[in-house]
Amino acid sequence: MQSVIVRLMRGIAARLGASTMSAYRHVTSKDDLVMLMADAAFGELPPTAQDTESWRGRVEEAVRTLWTLHRRHPWLAHLSPLTRPLPLPNLLAHGEQILAGLRAAGFDAATTLDLQVLLYSYVQGLAVNLEREAHAQATTGLSEDEWMRQQGPAMSQIAATGRYPAFAGLMASFAVDGYALDLDLDRIFELGLRLMLDGLTPLIGRER
Repeated sequence: MQSVIVRLMRGIAARLGASTMSAYRHVTSKDDLVMLMADAAFGELPPTAQDTESWRGRVEEAVRTLWTLHRRHPWLAHLSPLTRPLPLPNLLAHGEQILAGLRAAGFDAATTLDLQVLLYSYVQGLAVNLEREAHAQATTGLSEDEWMRQQGPAMSQIAATGRYPAFAGLMASFAVDGYALDLDLDRIFELGLRLMLDGLTPLIGRER
């Protein structure tokens, strides 16, 4: 997280045409500046679908909006652990839509909060990889595709040992049909969101 903040501070200073340290003259601390930046980032896209009658529609759109914001600002995923929620009004606005949707589905208060944390952690967990990938590219000078091509011979050697037949089968299939080894995180996000919300549906009748 520290390296992420340092890069952010350098970026701000560069845009202002000032030294990195001079940015701290306008706020009481670095942490305060980061919180202001985060709240502004979460406020770039207001919550949507608050008027929909569908609990799933409310939750789905709120989670998608959070993913879009993390896509736009990958550093958001490094702000704070889930056990230390941040008092950011614009973040709470998105959380409010998720909470309202889950309550409309009939979940009790404790389950509603548990599910809201789970959904946010899903966004955060995927988004962490955005910043890591950017850092890996800067460190190695290799794109995702280039790195995977470099690792290809080692992966093939592992597959050829016969110890991992499921992995070897996948590698053989990809050799024929191809696969986006750079991982389309947007596609994976949509898959995971659908599975999570589908999984909640059977629970709804039990909660009422």
